[in-house]
Amino acid sequence: MPTTPVANARTASAPRLVVLPALALIGGICAGIAWWVATTMDGAVATGLLAAVLVLLPVVACILVLLHRERALRQAQAALARSAAQAQANEQALKVLVRERDQLARAQHMASAAHEKLARQSATDGLTGITNRRRFDEILQVEWLRAARAHTSMSLLIVDIDHFKRFNDHYGHVAGDECLRRVAHVLQTSVRRAGECVARYGGEEFVVLLPGAAIAQAEELAQRCLDAIAAEALPHAASPTAAHVTFSIGIAHAVPDPADDPSSLINAADAAMYRAKTAGRARYAVAGLADWEIDSDTPRTQAGDLI
Repeated sequence: MPTTPVANARTASAPRLVVLPALALIGGICAGIAWWVATTMDGAVATGLLAAVLVLLPVVACILVLLHRERALRQAQAALARSAAQAQANEQALKVLVRERDQLARAQHMASAAHEKLARQSATDGLTGITNRRRFDEILQVEWLRAARAHTSMSLLIVDIDHFKRFNDHYGHVAGDECLRRVAHVLQTSVRRAGECVARYGGEEFVVLLPGAAIAQAEELAQRCLDAIAAEALPHAASPTAAHVTFSIGIAHAVPDPADDPSSLINAADAAMYRAKTAGRARYAVAGLADWEIDSDTPRTQAGDLI
C-alpha cells in the first residue's frame, strides 16, 4: 500500500512521542534522588550528588534522543528499501504488460492481414488473378439492386475465347493457362471507369460488368477489347478465324427491375455472344429482344460449331 503524507507525519513524530515520556521519567527519578539526598545527607555531599545528577541528566537525554533517531533512521532506510524494491517490481510488471500489449497488437495485425489475404483469395481467380465467379455473382446482385433503386442502367459483356479447345490441343494446357492470363490482362487494362468489374466466369469465358453504362459505352469498350487482343498478337495456328487468339463478345443492356433476376442480364449477353460466334467470331453482338426472351436451357448452337 502506498505511504500517505499523514502516515509519514505519524512516523516522523513517533520518536518524539517516545523521548518526551522518557525524559519526564528520568526527571522524576532525578528529582526523587535529589530529595532523598537532601534529606539524608549533609549539605556538601548532597550538593555534589545533585550537581552530578544535573550533569548526567542532559547526557542521558541526548543518548536517548540519539538512540531513537538512529532507530528512526534505520526504519526510514528499511522503508526506503522496501519502496525501491516495490518500484522495481512495478517497473518490471509494467515492462511485462507493455511487452504483452505489443505482442497482442502484433498478433491482431497478423490476424487482420491473414483475414484480408484470405478474403482476397476467396474473391480472386487463382489462375488469372482477377475477380472469380463467386465474387462476381455477389457484385452483380448488389449492383442490380442499386441500379433498380436509382433507376439507372447497367451493361454486361460476356467474352469467350474463340477456338480455345483447339488452342489447348495444339499448344498444350500450360500455354492455355498463359493464354487465359493474357486475355484477362487485356480485359482488365481495357476498362477505365471506376466500379467496372472484370471477372473470370468459367473456363475460357469472362464477364465485364459496367454499372451505369449506356449501350454506346458498352459497345465502345467491346471494340477496345477486340482491338487490344488483336494487338496482343498471341499466336493461334489452329484457329480457322485468325492467325492469332481472338474472342467473341456478347453485350446486354438493361435498366434493372428489383422483381427480375440479374441472371437474365447474363443470359441475354450469353445469347448475343453466341450470335457473334455464329456470325464469324472476333466481333461483338448486342442482345436484342429475341436474346432476352430465349430460355437459359435453349441450345445456342449445334454441337461442335463453336469448337
